[in-house]
Amino acid sequence: EACVQLRANAIRQLNLRGNRIGEYGMRELAMALEENNSLDYLNLYNNGIGEAGAREVAKALKKNSTLVALDLGYNAMGEYGTRELALALTENSTLTSLDLGSNGIGDGGARGVALALQENSSLTSLDLRGNGIGEDGAEQLALALQENSCLTSLNLAFNLIGDGGVRAVAGALQENDSLTALKLTRNAAGEEGVEELLAALVQNRGLLSLSMDNMGAGKAKKKSEARR
Repeated sequence: EACVQLRANAIRQLNLRGNRIGEYGMRELAMALEENNSLDYLNLYNNGIGEAGAREVAKALKKNSTLVALDLGYNAMGEYGTRELALALTENSTLTSLDLGSNGIGDGGARGVALALQENSSLTSLDLRGNGIGEDGAEQLALALQENSCLTSLNLAFNLIGDGGVRAVAGALQENDSLTALKLTRNAAGEEGVEELLAALVQNRGLLSLSMDNMGAGKAKKKSEARR
């Protein structure tokens, strides 16, 4: 039914959250999405599309020119499925919001997303929460932030980013003025990383919202206040 509606260009928003679509169902849906020219919002959260399904979405994104918001959270896409999707972002110029939360993409998938961010000029909101991203992935994303000038919101909460990764993000914030919201909640960084981040805010003029709950912020904040 959803595929019929998409091919008929009859709807603008479609929520298929938690429908156990799987990779085969995703193939049919992606084919319909390639032909669609009306849909601007698609929620596919928790559908078990896996790596193969992610590849199908990637194919669709290379052809679709109307979709602006896509939720692919909790779909077991993994590193390689995410890399395929990231490659599609270098060709897509309409998508502005992408949720890839809880997909187990790891550092490899984050690296693929980072490369895409250096070329993509439409994405403004990116959610990478809960993906097992560590130091290397954070460093690659930080490098991308130095090149990217359109992303305004980045969610890196519930990952494995330690002091080194947060230090890299802090360095990027000294160069990037387009990011306005950053979430680093529940990462592995301690006092050292948080201090670097707070120091970077002195030079940054764009960030309006920063979340770093349950990190080593307590002692770092006291030291920062003591230096004033």
